[in-house]
Amino acid sequence: MEHLGDRMSSAVEAVLSANPQDAAAIGKLVLSSSDIAALGRFVVTKDPKDIGKFKTPSLRNVAIGGPYMHDGSVDTLAEAVDLETYQRTDASGRPIILTPVERMDLLDFLTTLTGREATLPLRDAALSQPATAKTRATTSQALATSAR
Repeated sequence: MEHLGDRMSSAVEAVLSANPQDAAAIGKLVLSSSDIAALGRFVVTKDPKDIGKFKTPSLRNVAIGGPYMHDGSVDTLAEAVDLETYQRTDASGRPIILTPVERMDLLDFLTTLTGREATLPLRDAALSQPATAKTRATTSQALATSAR
């Protein structure tokens, strides 16, 4: 691990010195530093080959699976979609630009991947309830307002 820069070496040392039995502390550690978050699966496996690798989660129940991104830095699915489309480009290198309708369609599609019974461990029991027509309408209205 000598080839790592000073910042990355410090991040690796912080991970290696953390108590592997204290998942909450490790989670806080990852959220506290973008350098530590960038270590990827190494935080879990402690295998240098896993530095920078990430486990891609399923889209099942994605509407209730926040926070989002590899480091938990985005609270809502709408924010995650906005961030990803803002930072990504298509195959030709042009930015991806979604119209408000396309954005809403994408969010509606992702919401359909949430089942009647949530299977994810959630911090807030209220979030474990599947979206209803009323909550979807409220979300759609809020998203439409924010897109203006």
